[in-house]
Amino acid sequence: MIRRFIFVMISVALFMGAATSEAAGKNKAKAKKHFKAGVALIESDDFDSAAVEFEESVNLHPTKMGFFNLANCYKALHRYAEALATIKRLEGSFGKKLNAELRNVVNDFKEEIQNIVAELSIVVSHPGAKIVFDGEQVGISPMGKPLIIAPGVHSVTVTLNSFAPVTKKTRIVSGDITSLRFELVPEQESVITPIDSSASSSKPEKEEEEPEKPKRVWTWVALGLGVGSAIGAGVTGGLALGKAKDVEGMCDGNICPVEAQDPIDKVGSLNLATDILMGVAVVGVVATIILYFVEPDDELNESNVSVMPIALQSGGGAVIGGRF
Repeated sequence: MIRRFIFVMISVALFMGAATSEAAGKNKAKAKKHFKAGVALIESDDFDSAAVEFEESVNLHPTKMGFFNLANCYKALHRYAEALATIKRLEGSFGKKLNAELRNVVNDFKEEIQNIVAELSIVVSHPGAKIVFDGEQVGISPMGKPLIIAPGVHSVTVTLNSFAPVTKKTRIVSGDITSLRFELVPEQESVITPIDSSASSSKPEKEEEEPEKPKRVWTWVALGLGVGSAIGAGVTGGLALGKAKDVEGMCDGNICPVEAQDPIDKVGSLNLATDILMGVAVVGVVATIILYFVEPDDELNESNVSVMPIALQSGGGAVIGGRF
Protein backbone atom coordinates (compact mmCIF):
# COMPACT_ATOMS: atom_id res chain seq x y z
CA MET A 1 0.00 0.00 0.00
CA ILE A 2 2.81 2.39 0.96
CA ARG A 3 4.81 1.56 -2.18
CA ARG A 4 1.73 2.15 -4.29
CA PHE A 5 1.22 5.55 -2.67
CA ILE A 6 4.86 6.50 -3.24
CA PHE A 7 4.60 5.41 -6.87
CA VAL A 8 1.53 7.58 -7.36
CA MET A 9 3.26 10.59 -5.77
CA ILE A 10 6.35 10.16 -7.95
CA SER A 11 4.16 9.87 -11.05
CA VAL A 12 2.31 13.10 -10.16
CA ALA A 13 5.58 14.91 -9.48
CA LEU A 14 7.06 13.81 -12.81
CA PHE A 15 3.89 14.87 -14.61
CA MET A 16 3.81 18.30 -12.90
CA GLY A 17 7.51 18.82 -13.61
CA ALA A 18 7.01 17.97 -17.26
CA ALA A 19 4.01 20.32 -17.47
CA THR A 20 5.93 23.11 -15.75
CA SER A 21 8.90 22.56 -17.98
CA GLU A 22 6.69 22.66 -21.05
CA ALA A 23 4.99 25.91 -19.88
CA ALA A 24 8.37 27.45 -19.08
CA GLY A 25 9.58 26.49 -22.53
CA LYS A 26 6.62 28.22 -24.17
CA ASN A 27 7.09 31.34 -22.01
CA LYS A 28 10.79 31.38 -22.84
CA ALA A 29 10.03 31.21 -26.56
CA LYS A 30 7.54 34.08 -26.28
CA ALA A 31 9.97 36.09 -24.18
CA LYS A 32 12.70 35.62 -26.80
CA LYS A 33 10.31 36.83 -29.51
CA HIS A 34 9.46 39.99 -27.55
CA PHE A 35 13.14 40.53 -26.74
CA LYS A 36 14.07 40.50 -30.44
CA ALA A 37 11.19 42.88 -31.22
CA GLY A 38 12.48 45.23 -28.53
CA VAL A 39 15.98 45.22 -30.00
CA ALA A 40 14.61 46.01 -33.46
CA LEU A 41 12.55 48.92 -32.07
CA ILE A 42 15.58 50.34 -30.25
CA GLU A 43 17.50 50.36 -33.54
CA SER A 44 14.68 52.50 -35.01
CA ASP A 45 14.71 54.81 -31.95
CA ASP A 46 11.15 53.81 -30.97
CA PHE A 47 11.86 53.57 -27.25
CA ASP A 48 8.22 53.69 -26.18
CA SER A 49 7.35 50.55 -28.11
CA ALA A 50 10.66 48.92 -27.22
CA ALA A 51 9.95 49.40 -23.52
CA VAL A 52 6.59 47.62 -23.92
CA GLU A 53 8.29 44.64 -25.64
CA PHE A 54 11.07 44.31 -23.06
CA GLU A 55 8.60 44.59 -20.19
CA GLU A 56 6.57 41.72 -21.66
CA SER A 57 9.76 39.72 -22.23
CA VAL A 58 11.01 39.95 -18.62
CA ASN A 59 7.51 39.21 -17.28
CA LEU A 60 7.40 35.98 -19.27
CA HIS A 61 11.01 34.98 -18.69
CA PRO A 62 13.33 37.29 -16.73
CA THR A 63 16.81 37.73 -18.21
CA LYS A 64 19.73 39.99 -17.35
CA MET A 65 19.80 41.61 -20.78
CA GLY A 66 16.03 41.98 -20.86
CA PHE A 67 16.09 44.01 -17.61
CA PHE A 68 19.11 46.05 -18.69
CA ASN A 69 17.62 46.91 -22.09
CA LEU A 70 14.33 47.89 -20.44
CA ALA A 71 16.20 50.20 -18.06
CA ASN A 72 17.97 51.82 -21.02
CA CYS A 73 14.62 52.43 -22.75
CA TYR A 74 13.27 54.17 -19.64
CA LYS A 75 16.42 56.27 -19.46
CA ALA A 76 16.00 57.35 -23.09
CA LEU A 77 12.39 58.30 -22.30
CA HIS A 78 13.51 60.34 -19.23
CA ARG A 79 11.57 57.95 -17.01
CA TYR A 80 14.43 57.81 -14.55
CA ALA A 81 12.50 56.46 -11.57
CA GLU A 82 11.36 53.45 -13.62
CA ALA A 83 14.90 52.97 -14.92
CA LEU A 84 16.27 52.74 -11.37
CA ALA A 85 13.42 50.45 -10.33
CA THR A 86 14.22 48.13 -13.26
CA ILE A 87 17.89 48.00 -12.25
CA LYS A 88 16.78 46.99 -8.75
CA ARG A 89 14.73 44.18 -10.28
CA LEU A 90 17.80 43.10 -12.19
CA GLU A 91 19.95 43.05 -9.06
CA GLY A 92 17.24 41.29 -7.07
CA SER A 93 16.89 38.52 -9.64
CA PHE A 94 20.52 38.09 -10.73
CA GLY A 95 22.63 39.87 -8.12
CA LYS A 96 24.87 36.90 -7.40
CA LYS A 97 24.96 35.78 -11.01
CA LEU A 98 26.25 39.05 -12.45
CA ASN A 99 29.83 38.82 -13.61
CA ALA A 100 32.27 41.58 -12.77
CA GLU A 101 31.97 43.26 -16.18
CA LEU A 102 28.18 43.42 -16.15
CA ARG A 103 28.17 44.50 -12.51
CA ASN A 104 30.42 47.46 -13.37
CA VAL A 105 28.13 48.41 -16.25
CA VAL A 106 25.11 48.28 -13.95
CA ASN A 107 26.83 50.38 -11.27
CA ASP A 108 27.89 52.99 -13.82
CA PHE A 109 24.32 53.10 -15.14
CA LYS A 110 22.90 53.71 -11.67
CA GLU A 111 25.46 56.37 -10.85
CA GLU A 112 24.76 58.22 -14.10
CA ILE A 113 21.02 58.36 -13.42
CA GLN A 114 21.46 59.29 -9.77
CA ASN A 115 23.61 62.26 -10.84
CA ILE A 116 20.78 63.46 -13.08
CA VAL A 117 17.66 63.01 -11.00
CA ALA A 118 16.23 64.77 -7.95
CA GLU A 119 13.88 63.75 -5.16
CA LEU A 120 10.55 65.48 -4.60
CA SER A 121 8.41 64.69 -1.57
CA ILE A 122 4.74 65.71 -1.75
CA VAL A 123 2.98 66.34 1.56
CA VAL A 124 -0.80 66.86 1.63
CA SER A 125 -2.83 68.08 4.59
CA HIS A 126 -5.57 65.48 4.02
CA PRO A 127 -5.34 61.76 3.18
CA GLY A 128 -6.95 60.27 0.09
CA ALA A 129 -6.09 63.14 -2.24
CA LYS A 130 -5.17 62.37 -5.85
CA ILE A 131 -1.69 63.59 -6.80
CA VAL A 132 -1.00 64.41 -10.44
CA PHE A 133 2.56 65.13 -11.55
CA ASP A 134 3.02 66.73 -14.98
CA GLY A 135 -0.43 65.55 -16.05
CA GLU A 136 -0.05 61.95 -14.83
CA GLN A 137 -1.42 60.54 -11.60
CA VAL A 138 1.45 59.30 -9.45
CA GLY A 139 -0.29 58.37 -6.23
CA ILE A 140 -2.71 59.04 -3.39
CA SER A 141 -1.83 60.96 -0.25
CA PRO A 142 -0.02 60.20 1.92
CA MET A 143 2.82 59.12 -0.37
CA GLY A 144 5.31 56.86 1.32
CA LYS A 145 8.26 57.60 -0.95
CA PRO A 146 9.53 60.71 -2.73
CA LEU A 147 9.24 60.97 -6.49
CA ILE A 148 12.41 60.47 -8.52
CA ILE A 149 12.18 63.12 -11.21
CA ALA A 150 14.20 64.79 -13.94
CA PRO A 151 15.41 68.40 -13.73
CA GLY A 152 13.10 71.09 -15.05
CA VAL A 153 9.92 72.99 -14.23
CA HIS A 154 7.22 70.61 -13.06
CA SER A 155 3.54 71.00 -12.19
CA VAL A 156 1.86 69.19 -9.31
CA THR A 157 -1.93 69.19 -8.82
CA VAL A 158 -3.69 67.80 -5.77
CA THR A 159 -7.44 67.12 -5.80
CA LEU A 160 -9.86 65.77 -3.22
CA ASN A 161 -13.65 65.65 -3.19
CA SER A 162 -15.24 68.67 -1.48
CA PHE A 163 -11.93 70.53 -1.50
CA ALA A 164 -10.64 73.14 -3.92
CA PRO A 165 -7.93 71.73 -6.23
CA VAL A 166 -4.45 73.14 -5.71
CA THR A 167 -1.75 73.37 -8.38
CA LYS A 168 1.85 74.34 -7.77
CA LYS A 169 4.82 74.65 -10.08
CA THR A 170 8.36 74.00 -8.95
CA ARG A 171 11.78 74.26 -10.57
CA ILE A 172 14.00 71.28 -9.91
CA VAL A 173 17.72 70.82 -10.62
CA SER A 174 19.71 67.61 -10.48
CA GLY A 175 20.60 66.48 -6.99
CA ASP A 176 17.77 68.40 -5.32
CA ILE A 177 16.03 66.84 -2.34
CA THR A 178 12.99 69.00 -1.78
CA SER A 179 9.33 68.86 -0.84
CA LEU A 180 6.02 70.54 -1.66
CA ARG A 181 3.28 70.95 0.93
CA PHE A 182 -0.37 71.31 -0.02
CA GLU A 183 -2.97 72.73 2.38
CA LEU A 184 -6.41 71.81 1.07
CA VAL A 185 -9.28 74.23 1.70
CA PRO A 186 -12.95 73.13 1.56
CA GLU A 187 -14.85 74.41 -1.44
CA GLN A 188 -17.65 76.86 -0.78
CA GLU A 189 -20.97 75.07 -0.92
CA SER A 190 -23.05 76.25 -3.84
CA VAL A 191 -26.43 77.57 -2.68
CA ILE A 192 -29.32 76.49 -4.91
CA THR A 193 -32.39 78.67 -4.54
CA PRO A 194 -35.63 76.70 -5.09
CA ILE A 195 -38.00 78.05 -7.72
CA ASP A 196 -41.07 79.59 -6.10
CA SER A 197 -44.26 79.02 -8.11
CA SER A 198 -45.70 82.24 -6.73
CA ALA A 199 -42.75 84.28 -7.87
CA SER A 200 -44.79 85.88 -10.66
CA SER A 201 -47.24 87.36 -8.19
CA SER A 202 -44.67 88.44 -5.67
CA LYS A 203 -43.13 91.86 -5.55
CA PRO A 204 -40.12 92.33 -7.83
CA GLU A 205 -36.76 92.38 -6.19
CA LYS A 206 -35.68 95.80 -5.09
CA GLU A 207 -33.40 97.28 -7.66
CA GLU A 208 -30.14 98.78 -6.63
CA GLU A 209 -30.86 102.22 -5.30
CA GLU A 210 -29.25 105.12 -7.07
CA PRO A 211 -27.37 107.65 -4.97
CA GLU A 212 -29.80 110.21 -3.58
CA LYS A 213 -29.74 113.36 -5.60
CA PRO A 214 -29.23 116.60 -3.71
CA LYS A 215 -32.54 118.35 -3.05
CA ARG A 216 -33.50 122.05 -3.16
CA VAL A 217 -30.92 122.75 -5.88
CA TRP A 218 -33.05 125.39 -7.56
CA THR A 219 -34.12 126.81 -4.21
CA TRP A 220 -30.50 127.66 -3.51
CA VAL A 221 -30.02 128.93 -7.07
CA ALA A 222 -32.96 131.32 -6.69
CA LEU A 223 -31.76 132.46 -3.28
CA GLY A 224 -28.26 133.04 -4.63
CA LEU A 225 -29.66 135.00 -7.55
CA GLY A 226 -31.78 137.18 -5.24
CA VAL A 227 -28.97 137.86 -2.78
CA GLY A 228 -26.44 138.52 -5.54
CA SER A 229 -28.82 140.89 -7.32
CA ALA A 230 -29.55 142.73 -4.05
CA ILE A 231 -25.83 143.20 -3.44
CA GLY A 232 -25.39 144.41 -7.03
CA ALA A 233 -28.29 146.86 -6.60
CA GLY A 234 -26.69 148.23 -3.46
CA VAL A 235 -23.39 148.80 -5.30
CA THR A 236 -24.97 150.50 -8.35
CA GLY A 237 -27.32 152.51 -6.11
CA GLY A 238 -24.39 153.79 -4.12
CA LEU A 239 -22.54 154.78 -7.28
CA ALA A 240 -25.68 156.53 -8.59
CA LEU A 241 -25.98 158.58 -5.39
CA GLY A 242 -22.34 159.62 -5.63
CA LYS A 243 -22.72 160.74 -9.26
CA ALA A 244 -25.96 162.56 -8.38
CA LYS A 245 -24.15 164.66 -5.78
CA ASP A 246 -21.51 165.55 -8.37
CA VAL A 247 -24.23 166.68 -10.78
CA GLU A 248 -25.90 168.80 -8.09
CA GLY A 249 -22.57 170.54 -7.52
CA MET A 250 -22.28 171.34 -11.25
CA CYS A 251 -25.87 172.55 -11.76
CA ASP A 252 -27.62 175.71 -10.50
CA GLY A 253 -31.11 174.52 -9.73
CA ASN A 254 -32.50 173.09 -12.94
CA ILE A 255 -29.90 174.78 -15.11
CA CYS A 256 -26.88 172.54 -15.90
CA PRO A 257 -23.89 173.29 -18.10
CA VAL A 258 -23.13 171.18 -21.17
CA GLU A 259 -20.25 169.37 -19.44
CA ALA A 260 -22.74 168.03 -16.85
CA GLN A 261 -24.58 165.98 -19.50
CA ASP A 262 -22.21 163.00 -19.33
CA PRO A 263 -22.49 162.65 -15.50
CA ILE A 264 -26.27 162.98 -15.81
CA ASP A 265 -26.35 160.09 -18.37
CA LYS A 266 -24.25 157.94 -16.07
CA VAL A 267 -26.57 158.61 -13.16
CA GLY A 268 -29.50 157.51 -15.34
CA SER A 269 -27.71 154.29 -16.38
CA LEU A 270 -26.80 153.47 -12.78
CA ASN A 271 -30.38 154.08 -11.65
CA LEU A 272 -31.68 151.77 -14.40
CA ALA A 273 -29.20 149.05 -13.44
CA THR A 274 -30.17 149.44 -9.80
CA ASP A 275 -33.86 149.08 -10.67
CA ILE A 276 -33.19 145.95 -12.74
CA LEU A 277 -31.07 144.35 -10.03
CA MET A 278 -33.61 145.14 -7.35
CA GLY A 279 -36.34 143.60 -9.49
CA VAL A 280 -34.25 140.43 -9.96
CA ALA A 281 -33.57 140.38 -6.21
CA VAL A 282 -37.28 140.54 -5.42
CA VAL A 283 -38.09 137.81 -7.96
CA GLY A 284 -35.25 135.68 -6.55
CA VAL A 285 -36.66 135.94 -3.04
CA VAL A 286 -40.17 135.10 -4.25
CA ALA A 287 -38.83 132.15 -6.30
CA THR A 288 -36.91 130.96 -3.25
CA ILE A 289 -40.07 130.89 -1.17
CA ILE A 290 -42.04 129.06 -3.89
CA LEU A 291 -39.31 126.50 -4.60
CA TYR A 292 -38.81 125.86 -0.92
CA PHE A 293 -42.28 124.33 -0.75
CA VAL A 294 -42.39 122.81 -4.23
CA GLU A 295 -38.95 121.44 -5.05
CA PRO A 296 -38.64 118.59 -2.44
CA ASP A 297 -41.91 117.01 -3.64
CA ASP A 298 -41.60 117.45 -7.39
CA GLU A 299 -37.81 117.00 -7.62
CA LEU A 300 -37.49 119.72 -10.24
CA ASN A 301 -34.48 119.56 -12.48
CA GLU A 302 -32.82 121.44 -15.28
CA SER A 303 -35.32 120.19 -17.83
CA ASN A 304 -38.38 121.76 -16.13
CA VAL A 305 -37.17 124.86 -14.25
CA SER A 306 -35.49 128.01 -15.58
CA VAL A 307 -34.87 131.47 -14.09
CA MET A 308 -34.29 134.30 -16.60
CA PRO A 309 -33.73 137.96 -15.67
CA ILE A 310 -35.47 140.56 -17.92
CA ALA A 311 -35.42 144.36 -18.30
CA LEU A 312 -38.69 146.32 -18.28
CA GLN A 313 -39.53 149.99 -18.87
CA SER A 314 -40.48 150.33 -15.24
CA GLY A 315 -37.42 148.51 -13.92
CA GLY A 316 -36.10 144.94 -13.83
CA GLY A 317 -37.51 141.50 -13.19
CA ALA A 318 -37.15 137.80 -13.80
CA VAL A 319 -39.23 134.99 -15.30
CA ILE A 320 -39.41 131.54 -13.67
CA GLY A 321 -40.39 128.79 -16.07
CA GLY A 322 -41.24 125.27 -15.10
CA ARG A 323 -43.76 122.45 -14.69
CA PHE A 324 -45.40 122.24 -11.28
